[in-house]
Amino acid sequence: MHSFRLASAFTLGALAALAIAAAAPEVDDDDRDRDDDEQTVQIDIAQVPAQVLASFLVRSNGVTPTSAERITDDGIDVYALESEGDGVDFEAVLSSAGDIIKTESQIGIDTLPQSVRDALAKAFPGATIAEADDVSLSYFTVELRQGDRTFDAVAFASGDIEMGDDFDDDDEHEDRDGDDD
Repeated sequence: MHSFRLASAFTLGALAALAIAAAAPEVDDDDRDRDDDEQTVQIDIAQVPAQVLASFLVRSNGVTPTSAERITDDGIDVYALESEGDGVDFEAVLSSAGDIIKTESQIGIDTLPQSVRDALAKAFPGATIAEADDVSLSYFTVELRQGDRTFDAVAFASGDIEMGDDFDDDDEHEDRDGDDD
């Protein structure tokens, strides 16, 4: 499995939000530059907060992590833990409270859905699948109202928030006064 070095847990979240949100979040220049301030530090397992380790152990079925990193960006800490060996490879990014942000585990190629294998064969004729990972990313999409303004946000358990575009009332089929179009 690939090393679980995150260029940024937050960048990963932003990419996921871009890939699956109906309206891709707008990113201002300050957000584009914030990866420059990110710090990733390899730490001993003993330095991982108890609640983070406990959550990892539950998700990894009790397999102890073999490596840990603390990633700090804009004053927010997340932890990337990885376990390898004995045929069990599992990786997770967790908030400092132990909430899961992302998990990744290697899976057998034969467990990939047939639709995925068919799409890959069509997109990459003649290529073979060397390995596959099951990746889960956890975030929350929220619609917010402030006065007569409605907008989207994508929030991660780490406390990181990515802002979306303002909604267009025509998309909602509703006027500001609440009457249908």
